[in-house]
Amino acid sequence: MSSYRAWIAAMRAEALDLGGKPLRNLPDGRLDRFRWAGTQANRVNRGFALPRGISRKPGEIVNPLNGQRAADCLTIHKLAKAVGLSPHKLTDLLVRLGLVHRVLACKDVAMVKVPEFVKPQYYHTPELTRHAVKANLAIPIKMLHNGAVSEVILVTRRGQLLVENAIRSARAPVRNVERRRASIAHLLRQGHSQAEIARRTSLPKQTVSRHVRSLRDAA
Repeated sequence: MSSYRAWIAAMRAEALDLGGKPLRNLPDGRLDRFRWAGTQANRVNRGFALPRGISRKPGEIVNPLNGQRAADCLTIHKLAKAVGLSPHKLTDLLVRLGLVHRVLACKDVAMVKVPEFVKPQYYHTPELTRHAVKANLAIPIKMLHNGAVSEVILVTRRGQLLVENAIRSARAPVRNVERRRASIAHLLRQGHSQAEIARRTSLPKQTVSRHVRSLRDAA
């Protein structure tokens, strides 16, 4: 192939022959005009502009839908550290709670064999739902970093309580199992048989037998 541009043209023609459709809103030859971080933040924040008449002081966090001021907000990374989860697992939880959803994004990266050319690298990034902002559970803000605008998700105190309650509910069955096993271990040390333990704890004999086996294996 004579050039990268010719290769792209050939791939585009082949895709169109197979029934594909041209992509829209692609960057032109002036790549310096295309910075996905900026366009991504603008797209994410679409519909989240501050209402008229609402002013914001420097450093003040304001909900863009209702104008409420927010304090004690945490980013996803800081909240993940506070609740003992990884940022990825916390994002999964936020998706299940309906606060965020993952959207497909991309950025230009240099090609390995031909560094002077770039190629799109696709990845998923969390984006706030309108419900989360309207309910004042999380707030999107824009930040300028290295000359590009990026989107930052701040979880409000109300959203943090929702996350903490969800984690507490998810961990409750584990604590119940641990308490049950500790009770069975205590009765075993007192010399009770498995049948007596089942009668005292109102647990099925199979459950008591399973816990007894696990306790003996751990001993």
